[in-house]
Amino acid sequence: MITNKPVRLNSNVVKGTQPTQRVPVYREPHLQKKSDECAALWYTWFDLYNEKDPLAKTARKDWCKCADELGEMINQEYLTNTRYNNLKM
Repeated sequence: MITNKPVRLNSNVVKGTQPTQRVPVYREPHLQKKSDECAALWYTWFDLYNEKDPLAKTARKDWCKCADELGEMINQEYLTNTRYNNLKM
């Protein structure tokens, strides 16, 4: 989905830091990249939804697909990364 609006990324800002200094949600760069991609899609959908744009439905599907892919990536990381072998849930 292409819009003319600026893309906003995950805004995990820590108190006392500049707004451009983000704290990553994930240690793994590929997961953080996908999370940022999903966040940008969510903001796109939200803006379209607030404007009552008919493209909001398509944007929502794009965001949902991205979130599903991120969930699968997180699950795969949990299953394959040795860092998570001895976690007790």
